[in-house]
Amino acid sequence: MLYIIGGAPRSGKTKLAKMLSRKLNVPIYSTDKLRFRRAKETPANKIDSVFPFERMFNGDKVDECFRIYKPEDFLKADKTEARYLIKEVCDFMKYNLQKDNDYIVEGVHLLPRYIKDCKLSANKHRVLYLGKINRRKILNGLNLNKDKQDWITGHVKKLISLVRASEMVSVYGEYFFKESKKYGFDFVNTEEDFFKKIKEAGKYLTR
Repeated sequence: MLYIIGGAPRSGKTKLAKMLSRKLNVPIYSTDKLRFRRAKETPANKIDSVFPFERMFNGDKVDECFRIYKPEDFLKADKTEARYLIKEVCDFMKYNLQKDNDYIVEGVHLLPRYIKDCKLSANKHRVLYLGKINRRKILNGLNLNKDKQDWITGHVKKLISLVRASEMVSVYGEYFFKESKKYGFDFVNTEEDFFKKIKEAGKYLTR
């Protein structure tokens, strides 16, 4: 069985994947890790065209990133990278379905239309998308997060950056909500009762 978890940044994809991995003793295939490997292998003269985030995002200057780029810019970059990565992701999933291997596949690059186009065996995979939409609630959640390792709250120094981050998460959430419905997949809004929603999402995937 493949458990496919896509959706917006900061919506709980990784937390859900890790929870299921512990419960089911199933490995996780992360598109973020795949992206990191492929970006390192990509020649410098091609990196902008296939991995635009390499130019856009600097973990040491997150405030600057949110000042320069709009939420739509981040989403457009992720769509570009998803288009480059999806064939390898689909091949991986199809191979493991043929071998009857269980995997949790997780990442922002799992766009609904691409998962639909993979044409996976209907009774051997389950798909769920996560997201948050309400900007005020997203901002409140960011303000409550004290994790110094977090790629947003652990690195930004300006309140306006958190506001822009909440706008970005919302834009992604709206996109995944619309696209998941368009292509026949379920969507869970995790902006309220986060841990309860993650548990419910786990039950849905393992039903």
